[in-house]
Amino acid sequence: MRYELGRMHRPMRRSTEGQLMSLISLGDGSTLTLDFTQGVLDSRLTFTRASTATFINSSGLVASASTNVARFDHDPTTLAPQGLLIEGSATNVLLGFAAGSWGRQNINGSGTSGALTNGQTGPDGVANTAARITTAASTTFPTGMFVAFATNAAGNSRTFSVWLRGVGANTTASIAIVGSNTPAGVASSQSGHSVTLATSTSGNNLLALVTGLSTTAWTRVSISRTDTQASSDSYRVCPGNHTGTISSGLAVDVYVPQAESGIGMSSTIPTGASTVTRNADTAIIAAGAAFTSWYQGGTQGTFYVDWFGGVRSGASGSTNRTVLSTDDVSTKHLHMMQTAASGNLRVADFGGTNNVTTSNTLTSGTRTKGAFSYNGSTANVCLNGGTVATGSSLAFSVTPTWLVIGATSTNGTSITDANVVLNNSIAVIKYWPTALPNATLQSLTT
Repeated sequence: MRYELGRMHRPMRRSTEGQLMSLISLGDGSTLTLDFTQGVLDSRLTFTRASTATFINSSGLVASASTNVARFDHDPTTLAPQGLLIEGSATNVLLGFAAGSWGRQNINGSGTSGALTNGQTGPDGVANTAARITTAASTTFPTGMFVAFATNAAGNSRTFSVWLRGVGANTTASIAIVGSNTPAGVASSQSGHSVTLATSTSGNNLLALVTGLSTTAWTRVSISRTDTQASSDSYRVCPGNHTGTISSGLAVDVYVPQAESGIGMSSTIPTGASTVTRNADTAIIAAGAAFTSWYQGGTQGTFYVDWFGGVRSGASGSTNRTVLSTDDVSTKHLHMMQTAASGNLRVADFGGTNNVTTSNTLTSGTRTKGAFSYNGSTANVCLNGGTVATGSSLAFSVTPTWLVIGATSTNGTSITDANVVLNNSIAVIKYWPTALPNATLQSLTT
């Protein structure tokens, strides 16, 4: 007993985040805690996805999850667990580099076309899944030098992404979407080893210069363009700096070219000789004992969520993104979402007519904490410890019967609005059957 007491009272040093995680795992009055950073799916959740899908595993490698198997994502650089990855459906319209349909100009044989040789180990850690492209002459990109795949655009907004790795002394590469009209809007993003990614436009071309590539670690980069009309695109990549003449003999390693609808890259979708669609993730605590075992507050309660924020546009152009929701039916719907234009946190009722929105905003791609309490028509919302927003007009008066993670559902079994799926990872979800004070909402989310 003395030994046990000594253990209990021994001082311990822990980070603030570690202390908070311990707090929210103990007897604090909550009746539901889902900690997805542990890499385990709670038995009360029903998870489906009608296809395989990739994620970053605990070793920082691109891994594949089988059909109907949940993905627990990780930071590719720090390897920190990020939680349950929830994405909508997406199709990669580009074929693999080894598929034989890539055109080449002054790359691996001037003016030739066809398959590249997959002779390199890719970011999946598997031998012969990545290709190396080498310049064969001194000329310019994107017209005189490229590896390219031409296809109809994946929508008025589309994203081109590719994994890159430097070779030898070359740590620079260029990518482009060559369209048939001037882009009306552009964006870019990266994941993995940090690089400098600079975009520019020239006529109908969207260009990006990637500098600072590692010769040992992989980086995934993307560029996105929005056009006011349909376009036929050529997706291009080559070693070197597109702002000047590119020398002969430069090389870069490449893995999984991907073009998809929307702004921002989703998880990697490997292809071969045909396009591939990744189906949507569905994670629902369905009506019945799985739900009533923890949801005990009737029309009052508090939800807390720790997730990775950010907005990725879908094919329809809708960019509000769901964090969690209850029954998407009249009088039972609570919808916690991140808003489109400014990235506020909002709680809305059925149809979204009545809502409560924070004044502060999230930073895309970063760890985000939000909480909201509710009691009938009244709701209080807090984002990252900021000022609590309050409203009293929600049309919420009937106890809900199911919970959807990262999406919405009108039937409690499937996603019924593909345009508002989160497209990101959720680390922790908690629920209390009472409306916690505003000060608690702030402390939870700080």
